[in-house]
Amino acid sequence: MQVYTGKSDGVREKKQGLRVVKGMVCHVYGIRRGVAADNFFTNCELANFLLTQNMRVVDILRKNKPEIPALYLSGKQRDGHSPIFDFYQ
Repeated sequence: MQVYTGKSDGVREKKQGLRVVKGMVCHVYGIRRGVAADNFFTNCELANFLLTQNMRVVDILRKNKPEIPALYLSGKQRDGHSPIFDFYQ
């Protein structure tokens, strides 16, 4: 496991959240464990990867992520401050 430092050789690392989470949970692949991640470490690529490893993921997505469906972004179709949950198996 590598330590997260933000930069590698003075250059900002791309997809660092994906690398950090994969490094932290690689020892539990395939044994149906769950991962909870903050919005800094979360993206759809990570969620899809963890699902292929037979793992569950609970995360927070910022609304500026391009992969979020429009239904989840529009607040006019639901009451204010009501959460939306999605489930994939």
